[in-house]
Amino acid sequence: MPKFLHNDILLFDNIVKDLFPSTKRPESKLATLQRAVDQSLKEMNLTAVPSFVEKVYQFYDTLEIRHGCMIVGPTGSGKTQN
Repeated sequence: MPKFLHNDILLFDNIVKDLFPSTKRPESKLATLQRAVDQSLKEMNLTAVPSFVEKVYQFYDTLEIRHGCMIVGPTGSGKTQN
């Protein structure tokens, strides 16, 4: 999912539902990560915007399966933020 654009996720989900109607996509059990994200956002006085938090989870999933990862984005988008 991390590599899909928003519209592609919807399309992919619909294709999977058509092919496997009784199968549910498993939700990852990331309670520890969720607590860490919530705590970090509070410490940095940031709002837990659902789309941002989802991207954090997707980034975590990517790091779990890839040897390396590159974050790209425009200037000022927070790539180097601690």
